[in-house]
Parts: sequence; C-alpha cells; structure tokens
Amino acid sequence: QMCIRDRVTSVVVNASYCFTGSDDHKVKQWDLTAGECVWEFEGHGGIVTCATRTRTELITGSEDGTVRLWNMEGGTCVLVLEAGTGVNDVAVTPEEGQSLHCNCVFAACEDGVLRQFSIEPGDGAERRMELKVQPVPLCSLATTLTQVWVGAANGELRRYELPTLEGAEWVCSVVVVAAAGPISSLALFGTACGLVVSACSSTGTVSVWDGSEEVQKLRHETHLPGAARVCMAGRWAQVLCVCGAAQELGFWAENFASEQRLVCVGEQAS
Repeated sequence: QMCIRDRVTSVVVNASYCFTGSDDHKVKQWDLTAGECVWEFEGHGGIVTCATRTRTELITGSEDGTVRLWNMEGGTCVLVLEAGTGVNDVAVTPEEGQSLHCNCVFAACEDGVLRQFSIEPGDGAERRMELKVQPVPLCSLATTLTQVWVGAANGELRRYELPTLEGAEWVCSVVVVAAAGPISSLALFGTACGLVVSACSSTGTVSVWDGSEEVQKLRHETHLPGAARVCMAGRWAQVLCVCGAAQELGFWAENFASEQRLVCVGEQAS
C-alpha cells in the first residue's frame, strides 16, 4: 500500500518507482516494493496536473503555467518551460523517432492552445509552435511518431499529423466526439489489430476506440464506479494504471485484441 494524503492528479510508472503529482504542488516518488515515498520534487507553484517521462527525466505540468523537467535520480529541476497559462497535460514523441519533433514536449493548455517546446540540449527553453485547437481548454494529449492526439473540455478528440518539414501546416485529420464531458486523459496502444485509443472522461467513463483512419468504431465503454475523475498513466506490461478522485491507485487490465471490458486486477489505497 501507498499512503497518499493528497488528491492524486497524475501518475507515471517505471520498473521500480511510481511518480505521482498532487494538489499540494509536489511530485512524489514512490518505491513500488516498499510502498513508501522516497523523494519529493518541489518547485511548482500550483497543482501538478500532469506528468510523463523520458528515459532519464520526469516532465510535469502545472496550473502555475509551467512545464518542468526533473532529473529522476536526484529530483533536481533541470529546465523550466513557460506556457503562460495553465498546463493540463504534457507528452513527448517516442525517443526512437528521427524527425523534427524529437526532443520536444507538447503541452495541452487551458487557453485551448497546443504548445510545443524544444528540450534539445543547447536550445534552452525554446518555444517552437503554438496551435489554436479549440475555444475551450485542452485537457489531454497522446503522441505517436507521426501524430498528436488532443482531447478537449467539450468531449472532442482530434488527431493532428506531425509536419515533416519546418514551417509546414499542421493538418487535423480526425475529429470525433468521444465523450459527453471533458476528456481528462488519453492513452495510445499499438496492437496486432492496429492502433487503439483509450479516452477517459472526467465523469469516470473509459471509452476504447479503434485508431483507424477515421476512428469511427467504438470498441466499448466502461464506467469506473465512484470515480469523479480518472487519469490513465500509460501501459505497465498489459496493465493500465488509473487514479481516481480519492487517494487511491487502481490497476485495470485491458485485452485490446478482443471486446473484453476493463477489469480491476489490483489496487493501492490510502
């Protein structure tokens, strides 16, 4: 068990540790074996709304309008990126990619703008792009080597193709209403059947879509009872990590090759 006293807003998991963002403005590092908090990262001036990671760095966004990069080994903040408005989600392109968008962070912002920052060593905190996506807040992000998926407060899910040339136009190739409320989080999974898109709404509903060209097929929906808000933290083997409105972490298994619904296979609670 992990004793989490503050509301969990984001989760990142690696082989040995779990990182949680919360409304006390801190990021906490947990030992998964002992269930103990081993480090606290301090620096944000608002609720830590989102988190992701590279191989060596943790990346967090906050209501304070900044994105911060942390060294995961020592908890040192190595870079601060200024978005100028609340940051609701962050994502990076896969590190194996060789494109204009490697070593970049994307931020989904409260003002409806998608922002892209370079984290290439030597570039400092360079802002590379701003794209007005919606007149409502952007709530969630997910990326592939060639695409950025954006979830908004109006329940709309959009897919943008990453430009391959400097200065080229960003093209929105898919628009679908995926939820009745804000899409609080997104996760993408590659399977033998192709790309699968999982969208979590702020009402506690997880919808699973085929990530085909048109994204028309809804595989299934699952409501997580009692969860006012859920956040997906990606895949740990074949497990989704979900954090609820209370101080608890649930581990939900998904069989993407079938129509099987989400099944809770474990839980960590305060």
